[in-house]
Amino acid sequence: MLIDKIRDMYENSRISQNTAPKILSLLISFLLWIFVMDQVNPEQIKLISDIPVTLLNVEELENNGLVLMDSRDEFFISAKVLGRRNDLLNISAQDIRLSADVSGYGKGENQIPVDIKSFPGNVTVDELSSTSLAINLDRVVELPKLVEIKLNGEIPSGHVKDGVIINPEEVLVKGPESIVNTVDKLVGEVEIEGVVQDIQRDVVIKAINIEGKNVPDVTIKDKIVRVDYLIDELKTINIRPVIKGNVSSEYFLVDYSVNPEKVTIKGDSEILEQIENIITKPVDVSSSTYSFEKVLELQLPEGVQTMYLDVPIKIKVNIEKILEKSYEVPISSIKVINLPEPFVTNLSSIEDVLTVSVKGVESSFESFNIENVALEIDAKDFIIGRNVANIVAKSEDRSMEITVNPSNLFLVVSQEQLDQ
Repeated sequence: MLIDKIRDMYENSRISQNTAPKILSLLISFLLWIFVMDQVNPEQIKLISDIPVTLLNVEELENNGLVLMDSRDEFFISAKVLGRRNDLLNISAQDIRLSADVSGYGKGENQIPVDIKSFPGNVTVDELSSTSLAINLDRVVELPKLVEIKLNGEIPSGHVKDGVIINPEEVLVKGPESIVNTVDKLVGEVEIEGVVQDIQRDVVIKAINIEGKNVPDVTIKDKIVRVDYLIDELKTINIRPVIKGNVSSEYFLVDYSVNPEKVTIKGDSEILEQIENIITKPVDVSSSTYSFEKVLELQLPEGVQTMYLDVPIKIKVNIEKILEKSYEVPISSIKVINLPEPFVTNLSSIEDVLTVSVKGVESSFESFNIENVALEIDAKDFIIGRNVANIVAKSEDRSMEITVNPSNLFLVVSQEQLDQ
């Protein structure tokens, strides 16, 4: 048999001789090797810092609408590695592979276990500084936020802002829910210094929180919005009331007044240039027998609006009853004018009286005095002899209607004074 042959060869060889001393020598050599290794190349523990931890299945977070909230690009921990000194000398952080699987976790603070994927075979990872990573996950949301435009500068006097049109007025903001919720509005800026006509601008907007600070880590769907800044010209013009109808026959429309008398309007400069005043809707005084006050409605041309009108526009219509009074006046008190000298008339010798009728509104009679009415006869065309003299009544009070009865009389012009 083969085994028997091998045994016979071993027993007949030199190796089989002095077996005990040889085994003892091997044992001593092994013990010496252990002693030397323990003293010259001892087993040690080495701290390896900044070992990167690879996050696994990050793409699954995105598919589930989640996002990693940590601002770090990489995660690092330390490890204690056990091994011989010579082996440990060449060990670095890149020789140890660690990972953490983020799949299956939800919104909030999560503790993700750290797995040791690989390390050099001649050493042992004895201890990790942390067996898990604190990972904060948040839900990805997309919410609409209002756009606000800040206007820098002032438009010239005589012009006014008609409006600001923002397109779109709302823009979607995408990002972690906790951050998107801090966005108060989206803000852009437009320079309007010295602008006197409508302008259109493409404006870059940014996310701002309630404290007016920029909000990072969010995505604005449309970073550029179209802004139309509309400007109107101002013009201050008179208000012209429209009076419709006639008051009752025994009454008189004395006057009317509008308060305020003027109004400031705004509109396109070409339209305002053609407007001289603003008329009101008709105020009907038909058959009115008393004074009244009424709120006026303006008839504004298309594209025109009022400005700075803090109180309603009112018209005050003054209507009074018409009175008529009669006064007897001596004919001798009539004044003859334009009679050439040395001619004279017989007026002073006439002893009759005439009637002066005065017609006017009631308030006019409060200050009326018949003595302030001048009766005159114009004698510039008179001839010597008998003339028909027309009597004219004159008064400074233009509101009164004054008639004289009789309205004429016969006067004799003579040269009597000359003959004497």
